[in-house]
Amino acid sequence: MATHDYDTSLSSANSFQYLTFYCGRELFGLAVGAVKQIIEPDAMTRIPGAARHIRGVIEVDDDVIPIVDLPMKIGAVSEGEARRSCVVLARVPMEHRESIIGLWVTEVREIVEVAVDDIRTAPSVNEGADQTDCVGALAHTDDGLIVLIDAGEILSADEFLNASRLKHDLAQGVNANTSNVATD
Repeated sequence: MATHDYDTSLSSANSFQYLTFYCGRELFGLAVGAVKQIIEPDAMTRIPGAARHIRGVIEVDDDVIPIVDLPMKIGAVSEGEARRSCVVLARVPMEHRESIIGLWVTEVREIVEVAVDDIRTAPSVNEGADQTDCVGALAHTDDGLIVLIDAGEILSADEFLNASRLKHDLAQGVNANTSNVATD
């Protein structure tokens, strides 16, 4: 599994850095401070009965991480399975701790610096509001608009609860299987 770590510092008091990536044909950005790393997963475990936008789970550093198909979650136009697809591991604040989710994206592009004055509130939309809650703002750049994602809003509270249960159940299953193997 290839990994890439990024500096999480802000560029200056007047600008912020965003990791930009494509979801289908649309360009999105995530604050660099929310990015833990970018990986190219070797294998992913699909979970029967999971929501359609949950591609499965992967294990990174002994932690089971749910992988969200971000283009599917936000309703982006898909171009099929891209050769350069990867997973952005994003830090998500929880009540008493930080959690990590994986965001399956079409292609990672680059880190851009955006001046505070070039960031605008995203317009509210009525249709598909559950899919667009994660849109935090829009950034105007020389390349056009970038939709800025709020990682903490990608999964609903119920989806986080289900992911936490899944992580716990998988960990218990691994421990139970290890115990059974050890006693046999």
